[in-house]
Amino acid sequence: MSNVMAFTIDSHSWGQHPGTQLHQFLNTAWVSFGFKLKKLSLRGHAASFRTIITSKPLLPMVEELFFELIDNPTSDMPQEDADTLVTVFALFINSFSSRLQALIFWAWTSLELSAFFWSLGNFPLLTCFNFQTSFPRTFRDDPSSLSAFLRQHHTRLKILVLRLNKSPLLHAIQTEQPLSEWMLSTFQANHFSHLEELQLYPSALPRGFDALLTCIQLSAETLHTLVVRDRYLDPQDVLRLVYVLPSNIQYLQLNVLEMDVQLYDSLAYRLPRLLSLSLYISKMLPDFPTFLSEMKIRTYTDWRLRNIGVWQNGSMGPYKLMHALANSIPSVDSFWGVGNTDMDMTM
Repeated sequence: MSNVMAFTIDSHSWGQHPGTQLHQFLNTAWVSFGFKLKKLSLRGHAASFRTIITSKPLLPMVEELFFELIDNPTSDMPQEDADTLVTVFALFINSFSSRLQALIFWAWTSLELSAFFWSLGNFPLLTCFNFQTSFPRTFRDDPSSLSAFLRQHHTRLKILVLRLNKSPLLHAIQTEQPLSEWMLSTFQANHFSHLEELQLYPSALPRGFDALLTCIQLSAETLHTLVVRDRYLDPQDVLRLVYVLPSNIQYLQLNVLEMDVQLYDSLAYRLPRLLSLSLYISKMLPDFPTFLSEMKIRTYTDWRLRNIGVWQNGSMGPYKLMHALANSIPSVDSFWGVGNTDMDMTM
């Protein structure tokens, strides 16, 4: 099995004290293909991570690490699990410091992560950091360790994904005020000078949206991909965002409350080199026939857009909408990234 380049272990259901057969399996795996692995993915809880890590894998070629962390369903000792993150898990990640290029960490846990991030070292080759969690749950005490980690690596990161909460707007003031303030101060203090791709949930609050705009402005020279997740932008938000987007943006994904022709007018004018556009729409305009009529008299001949995808309520946009867009944007030759505009093939 010397050709295995990526290996995933799903250990969500493992208990506290796995048997000898599991240890034999892990040892066999490391001996068989550990020396060739480029990517290691672990899904589970702190105790199962400890079992895997203490099997002492030899992984001299690993450049990408992916972790999905949940709470241990069989443990009533959260402090022990939190200690494991610092004394075992962080040390394991640090062992790849000289060659790690991508760190992906999805923390669906209630464990406090401040001490964990303080325990992480420096990764000179790190260009991708993807971190998803519930900020109010995992940084209850102090998010400065996460700030320090980003500060240490911000000049090298090319891909940054921060998806740090998805709470209802109704509770945003209570749950997202610290998140929005943290994001704004973080992006004001750090110039991500090599950032090419940004995926961000900007919180539901104005300061979080200001943080998004700040990061875009400071990374304008290099940024070519932007994904704004989980927040539906109102027309004023869209105008503010489009105004600061650099003309070199090639891929854009947004959630918008409503869609009108002015949205396409603005995007075509401000982003002539945009190649792919994905829009998730909360609602269409009540007068949809008028929208279609207005699109028919528009032709965006200078727009280089190749791919467009529109979703509404989780479903692909209707036939009339998609072909109205394609007729107004002559360069479009793909819907939803499939490589063609044949609705029968994409449905």
